[in-house]
Amino acid sequence: MPPDPLERRGLLPAGRLVAQSEDVLADARGFVYVTDKNHGLHLLRLTN
Repeated sequence: MPPDPLERRGLLPAGRLVAQSEDVLADARGFVYVTDKNHGLHLLRLTN
């Protein structure tokens, strides 16, 4: 896994970063993949 970036490039938002979830994909095993513009990829697992 690459190290955390030392600086942020590009346009900076005026306020603090908030969650902006976009794509949500679920597979047959119960794993849910969620991408977020500011926080990257989240992997969740469905349980009963």
